[in-house]
Amino acid sequence: MTTLFDYPRDANLATIGPALLFVNVDWCGWCKRAKPVLERVSGITGTVVPVFSVNGDARPELAKQLGVQSYPTIIYVAQGGKRYVYTGDRTVDAIVAFVCNNSASKGQFCRRVA
Repeated sequence: MTTLFDYPRDANLATIGPALLFVNVDWCGWCKRAKPVLERVSGITGTVVPVFSVNGDARPELAKQLGVQSYPTIIYVAQGGKRYVYTGDRTVDAIVAFVCNNSASKGQFCRRVA
């Protein structure tokens, strides 16, 4: 299982993409259930589309900037900073398909869900 990347303190949303942000908090049961799924997604997308974990309690300013209203929130940040909030099933294949559908430069992993 691949671990998630920590979102860098000095990162800029306009330049971080393509990336998948997993905004979560330690006390959230749904977040705890979603984390292994996002770790598997990270293992598939690798560094082409890194999956960053953002702790909403530790980074409230970033959660607010992202418009997070509930946890967990999954956001795809495209190159250039355009954001897409994920609202589908919390499965590996569904999340990878979401990334592929919103990505301008399809990684090889997109063939997996084509």
